[in-house]
Amino acid sequence: MDAALAVATTAGIRPRTCWRCATGATPTADGADKAILTATDESLAGKSISDAAWAEVAKHVTDPGEQVEFIIAMGNWLMFSMLFRNLRIPLAEGIAVWPPDGLASPASQGMG
Repeated sequence: MDAALAVATTAGIRPRTCWRCATGATPTADGADKAILTATDESLAGKSISDAAWAEVAKHVTDPGEQVEFIIAMGNWLMFSMLFRNLRIPLAEGIAVWPPDGLASPASQGMG
């Protein structure tokens, strides 16, 4: 949940709310939320999604096309993060960190 937490807190969501959603300890989070967050965190950590995590995703995302779309969405998000970070494109006003790593924008550190 580290990557999700960095993004969510930048958007003004309290860490406690993030934890509650990721663990299913809130009525607004369901098994699908937890499965997607777990699979995303595994993938963004540089690993393949584990069989166990993928089985949980597949319980909620049953259409093969939507499963592919989920992986593409993660990949696009990571690609644009890498592109913006390496081109030193400043973040929008009010955004403090780059997802998924939670580090400040290189442009905001005088490197751009």
